[in-house]
Amino acid sequence: MSREKYATDGEYTLFPISDEDRENYTELHRQLNGEKTLFLNPICKDMMWEQVLTGKEKIFSIFNQYGEYCGSIEIQRPDSDIPEIGIDLVEDKRNKGIAPRVVKMLAKRSYQDKPVEYYLIRISSNNPHSKHVFEKMGVIPIRTTDGSFKTFIKNHKEVFGDI
Repeated sequence: MSREKYATDGEYTLFPISDEDRENYTELHRQLNGEKTLFLNPICKDMMWEQVLTGKEKIFSIFNQYGEYCGSIEIQRPDSDIPEIGIDLVEDKRNKGIAPRVVKMLAKRSYQDKPVEYYLIRISSNNPHSKHVFEKMGVIPIRTTDGSFKTFIKNHKEVFGDI
């Protein structure tokens, strides 16, 4: 690969996301969200991709030393004093110790760009594997909150009843 590396540990490399990642990134989101992912929707797929490339998040593609795409990792709200790290791995790269390595690599490298006291990591309550990975890394839970859809349903219980 001839593009500029953001961070590497010799085994994994983070590259700022670019047009050459579109097919891999779309497949990753198909694996995560199924065939109904907006990245496959003919009406909005180009708009979704443009948001990935130009949005406020800093998104990086993860490749292993053999040039295989492993997933993506991002920093949401990178200019904040408390940025948030998110990571998604393709199915055949999960449970291989990649997440802890690249999260630490990203945090260390991004800290050089903008020192922060700590990073947030949001973990879905229905993703026990992710919770386990980050607990092993020493992540300290701050609080548990419902997702926006669940909160919406709770706030409109008189309309939806007990769903």
